[in-house]
Amino acid sequence: MLEFPNKVFGIMVLPFSKVITYAHAKPFEIEHALKEFFGKDRPAKDEEELVYPLFNEWLINDFRQINGGSFLAEYCVVNPDNLDEVTRKRLEQVVETAYYSMFELQGAKPGYSVTVEDLESGKKMTVWDAKGSFGPDKGLIYARAAKVEGKWIFTGANPMYLPITHTERAKKFIKETLKNKKFSPKDTWELIKDQRKQKPLPPKLSKDGIEKLRKDLRKKYEKTKRKYQVKLSFDGVLKLIYEEDRQIAMGDFWQMLIKKGIPEKFFFQNTQLFQDIWNYFPHKILNDKSPIEMFNELKG
Repeated sequence: MLEFPNKVFGIMVLPFSKVITYAHAKPFEIEHALKEFFGKDRPAKDEEELVYPLFNEWLINDFRQINGGSFLAEYCVVNPDNLDEVTRKRLEQVVETAYYSMFELQGAKPGYSVTVEDLESGKKMTVWDAKGSFGPDKGLIYARAAKVEGKWIFTGANPMYLPITHTERAKKFIKETLKNKKFSPKDTWELIKDQRKQKPLPPKLSKDGIEKLRKDLRKKYEKTKRKYQVKLSFDGVLKLIYEEDRQIAMGDFWQMLIKKGIPEKFFFQNTQLFQDIWNYFPHKILNDKSPIEMFNELKG
């Protein structure tokens, strides 16, 4: 199973690969961890190089063994590889301070550090990451941060990067949706799965094709709605989309629906469904046309 390498920060080396090896020596725990992280949906071959490091990061930090403890905390106590005291203490600091979140990149000092904003807390921080400082200085990353010897560093798998930034309003929405949710690499895996399921639009859809998709989306919403015990009807969703008298982002649309009583979990697990509803149904501001119909007109 693929690992992520030891992390090097200047002269600081954190031997996470040793912790992973220690964890994988417990097949009973690994079997349960695999089921908890992946369920029945294992990654495709071309995804393994990205996903298994995420699994291993989650395994040693977030997974709880039958005794209730994490592998990383247990490793620090047992110290099976006889680490020197300095390295062991550094790992203990990771146990005490590390957390996984969405960070927006806001700048970089090449060769030294990056400046980020934690979108869950709104906190701005300097993270010491020499390699990352030569990458993009704007965008969104999913990563685990820890404070070691007074400095914030990224630990674990290589952060997942998305080339997007957010308005202050969108950041407020994200903060609200994350405040009662413990974010982890499992959520990044869900994002990867969502992206895998998304299919490119056909060159042009006929009116009959659009109508068929609309009927299918109605059926899918009604079926999913019962699963989550949602009261807002499909027509209620369409009314909100249609009557919105200004151009808004999908995040604003989600915020509108949350106010109508739709659980946040509904969105996190059905983002493609809501994106399709948004795209295939009429908007008043688009002269009673859907974004897909406007797209078709532009295609000619």
